[in-house]
Amino acid sequence: AFHRGEDLYGIDLVIEATGRLVNKYDLDVATVILLPDAGDLEYLSRLRARVEEINLTERCIFYCEPLPETAVLWQRADIVIRATNTDAGDSLTVLEALAGGTPAIASDCVKRNSAAHLFANRDSDSLTHVCKSVLDELNLNRQKLVDLKLPDNAGELIGLYYRLAGASQLAKSETGVL
Repeated sequence: AFHRGEDLYGIDLVIEATGRLVNKYDLDVATVILLPDAGDLEYLSRLRARVEEINLTERCIFYCEPLPETAVLWQRADIVIRATNTDAGDSLTVLEALAGGTPAIASDCVKRNSAAHLFANRDSDSLTHVCKSVLDELNLNRQKLVDLKLPDNAGELIGLYYRLAGASQLAKSETGVL
């Protein structure tokens, strides 16, 4: 998928960052790219060609089947990257990773949870730098998440429903219509 003519999910950025981590910094890393709906197959073919071009064939896996549940995958990963160039608020992927104790790296295209590590939107150098920094201190970054308290969004939503229902009941009683 594309947003403003650019890879919406930042897959291109993740591939470039993986290439730099392996080829420039000599890190032993691999990337799994989840694409349950591959979408533009021509673009996917170009991404795969780029993976081959920078010698990442064995280190960059495209998984194109739907997964019924991903939170366990986030827990087993060393890091989770959300490289989107736009989002409708903080993403569930980032929050699930953080809740599972896995450092999350995300673009700064929207406000994110303060525990996430942010990189400059659509900037592969920034993504590479943040990934390297998080991986260099992986144990410390994981430890910081042990006591992380995420907002109770469900509780806030239920409270909103109760307030709206209460306001509705109050408005009906004032008009005499119940």
